[in-house]
Amino acid sequence: MIRRFFSGVFIPFRALKLIVSHFDLFFLSLLPALLTTAIYTLLFSKVHRLIVDFQNSMATNIPEFMKSAFFGLTHLILGLVAAITFSFVVTLVAVPFNDFLARQTEKKLKMNDLPKATWTLTLRLIWIDAAKTALAGGLGFLFLIFSWIPIINILTGIGSCLLITFQYLTYPQTRRLETMGDAFTFIVSNFAPCLGMGLSFFLLFQIPFSSGFLLPFAVVSGTLLYSERVGRYT
Repeated sequence: MIRRFFSGVFIPFRALKLIVSHFDLFFLSLLPALLTTAIYTLLFSKVHRLIVDFQNSMATNIPEFMKSAFFGLTHLILGLVAAITFSFVVTLVAVPFNDFLARQTEKKLKMNDLPKATWTLTLRLIWIDAAKTALAGGLGFLFLIFSWIPIINILTGIGSCLLITFQYLTYPQTRRLETMGDAFTFIVSNFAPCLGMGLSFFLLFQIPFSSGFLLPFAVVSGTLLYSERVGRYT
């Protein structure tokens, strides 16, 4: 039990090893952050130009130190906005890449048991994924509310860790048409490693501005955990 728990705790490090060992996984992991950086660079260069133009258009009787103060303050605000929003935007940009990253990870792990793609299958996958996302959002909101209640907050903390694992197990499970019931059965049957993985990412996500960069590790970790526990890892 303890050994399995710590295998989950250290799974982000195994995911890191897998990512840096394969260029395509490494590139897919960096791509959302690179795209977001490019978007921010373009956007903030435009805003910078607007600020400079506005500063140059100020009345000539305004002291230079006030113009400089305006310039410095507006750029300070821009920097704070960038720092606060960057991880969130990276997470949004990463959404269309996460499933592809999980697929490429499965190939590296020799997981070739996917059903044949059809329109019916695609629609069902979308439905399962939407239902899991809605459930995760609802449970996350409930855990947040009850986290303020002493003693119960211990249970909500455990639930939050398991919920993180649930979210990143979704990719390989959904492609195999596993329902929410199957997902819960998996977590109950593999409680210790699922709790360990969830705890690791719960703590890692507390690092300021880290979530956008750690998201690929969570996707690969969830796929890796699934493959190990169902015996499809070679």
